[in-house]
Amino acid sequence: MIELPIDEVIADALIRLGVSKFQGPAFAPYRSGAVVRLRPGSTIEAYSRHPTGTLMQMGAFSYAVDNDVSITNLSVGRYCSIDSGLRVLDGNHPLAAVTTSAYHYGPFYTPGNIPDDYVYRAKKEPFAHTFGPIKLGHDVWIGAHCMIKAGVTIGSGAVIAGGSNVVKDVPPYAIVGGNPAEVIRYRFPEDLRARLLAIQWWNVSPRILRDLNMYDPVAFVTRLERMEANGNLAPFTPGQLRVDEAGDLWLTESETD
Repeated sequence: MIELPIDEVIADALIRLGVSKFQGPAFAPYRSGAVVRLRPGSTIEAYSRHPTGTLMQMGAFSYAVDNDVSITNLSVGRYCSIDSGLRVLDGNHPLAAVTTSAYHYGPFYTPGNIPDDYVYRAKKEPFAHTFGPIKLGHDVWIGAHCMIKAGVTIGSGAVIAGGSNVVKDVPPYAIVGGNPAEVIRYRFPEDLRARLLAIQWWNVSPRILRDLNMYDPVAFVTRLERMEANGNLAPFTPGQLRVDEAGDLWLTESETD
């Protein structure tokens, strides 16, 4: 995690990209002088809306309501909706050791914090301290007050019911809920799910999507399939702000569609 000061150049670039804080229907730009938190290696696409004080790895037309800073562990695709109260469950412990306590590996238990002759000095085994980032596909809706285990992948089109505790991967287009979350049902029949995943409509130019009936999924995907067969399916390549692992910024403002 790094802290990025927003200067006039970055603020102007974010405005041109249509990237803003989430504050309901109003456009709430990041102003010069603000400081935001973000994960190195993140890509922020145009028209995405982020929690106040944060820029997330997020695709176009996605938004996240204000949440705990742990939300930066999410990698979010396009057309996703993330409600408030989300918590990321992370922090692995060694199950094979005598104790899962951090006494024998944690950075706190060192001379000065505990008596010198209490400090653990025997063998230490390496293990993964984190489960890794959470990966969201496209068109994912996460309801309010959910908990998601780090390292989980949530498939495109999935819906997470409010108050759920997600501890394993979620299949595409599944509606899951409960503690632990289980599949309640799927949004569409299997054949339609397969067609939507194959056409990847979230990569299609909004200039095409704007004229299609979103309330008739079969007609929607059929039209896109015909356009693809005729070579008329224009891609969507929005502008991006990329932050590499060193914390350097790379801006791409062109849009080809």
